[in-house]
Amino acid sequence: MKKILIAVITIITLLNVMSCAEQLRVSELKVAISPDLFPFAFTERDTLRGLEIELLNLIEKRFKVPVNFTAFHFSQLLENFHNDDFDIAVGGVTITEGRREIFDFSMPYYDATQTVLARTSPAVVIDSLAGITRHRIGVLNSSTSLLFLENSLMRNRMLSPNNVRRFNNKNSLISALTAGEVNLILLENSVAEIVAKRHGLEIVYTHYIKEQYGLVFRKGSLILPPIDRALEKILNSDEWKEIKSSFFL
Repeated sequence: MKKILIAVITIITLLNVMSCAEQLRVSELKVAISPDLFPFAFTERDTLRGLEIELLNLIEKRFKVPVNFTAFHFSQLLENFHNDDFDIAVGGVTITEGRREIFDFSMPYYDATQTVLARTSPAVVIDSLAGITRHRIGVLNSSTSLLFLENSLMRNRMLSPNNVRRFNNKNSLISALTAGEVNLILLENSVAEIVAKRHGLEIVYTHYIKEQYGLVFRKGSLILPPIDRALEKILNSDEWKEIKSSFFL
């Protein structure tokens, strides 16, 4: 009987530990955010919107803990997070080894992978990133793809600005490709796969960038482990895939 009682107490204790592991033990989540990067975090009619806002909303719903945002310019984000009493910083913050020495990061919620699409006919062969520079390229305004072209190719004068056409919405971007106004279009990978399937386009090249975004935490943060476990489930959910598609499409 004594052994059974000990076993029952042990099981109850384990269940309590597991339950606590899924709690944040805070009354609110204070988040420092940089709303300067569309579509991750931006301001629309004085309202914070973006992929990262939706991600934190899902965390809020999961833990039933309110999330309160304080906005900073990106250049001031990590400095203010380090000096002030915030729980999380977010705003398209790339995970780097240098930053890992100062902060802890969540598991990545975004891999900056860019994919090139072309019409199925005439066939276009691209075997390297430099291969796209010979073509007229369509890209969405204020997108990660445009930032990638500017930072990786145009800044180094590998790609002429005259070879890049900017579009304000995906329909005009896709129409320009199918009409032959541009030879290629560049989109974030997960979106490119959807567009290729819907519009009968060809994926001709994918560029994998060693750039991942993560939520920033203080070193040794006690809320990081349960949030990471929640993130793993959120990022594999159909709800997250739908949210991501809505912002990139």
